[in-house]
Amino acid sequence: MMFAAFAAMMMAACSQSEKGYVINGTAEGFEDGDSVILSEAAFNADGVVVSSTVIKDGKFEFKGQPVGVKPMALVVKHGGEEVAIQTIIVEDNTVSVVLRPGEDAGTVEGGETQRLFNEFNNTLNAYIVQLEALSMNLSDSTLEETKKGEIMQQIDSLSGEMDSVGIQFIIDQMPSEFSNLVFVAPSHVLSKEKLQRLLDAFAEKQPDAPNYKKYLEENK
Repeated sequence: MMFAAFAAMMMAACSQSEKGYVINGTAEGFEDGDSVILSEAAFNADGVVVSSTVIKDGKFEFKGQPVGVKPMALVVKHGGEEVAIQTIIVEDNTVSVVLRPGEDAGTVEGGETQRLFNEFNNTLNAYIVQLEALSMNLSDSTLEETKKGEIMQQIDSLSGEMDSVGIQFIIDQMPSEFSNLVFVAPSHVLSKEKLQRLLDAFAEKQPDAPNYKKYLEENK
């Protein structure tokens, strides 16, 4: 019995030591030998490099120890030139990525935080597509001033709606790693009134969120 207990302890210790993240990647539209960089920067390629590898047979893989829930970036370089960047959420689990040329043009499947991040982005991207179309119309030099004014009103209204929907989405997920994670971006671009709504929600529902606490400390 003693040896059985010892064996069980050893198996448990081994399983704990093997925990970590695994990023399984498929690369579409790239060449074998192109480099893939895993960076701590979530929204640009200038952060600390965590690891790097090369594409082989259209595949790549990263493994590492748990880092909590952290946004990171996969950057593909061809001939030293950046040709793709994909934001992912690294957790203590497996992340499946399909990389495609461009910025966040691929698909990512991972843990619960990644799922919420995808849903959040898809919700906001629907507004962004409409805003880009309106902006294109606004660039028409033949438009009358009255029509330009109407388009500007549409853009302002749609932008405000997008902010409100995004805030409500974050609040609906509180308390969560996701809400803490995405607070970094909205806290810098929201109007004073909408930011206060988000801050009030954190104070009530997730007061220990690290990014919320950091914001309070920096804005005393």
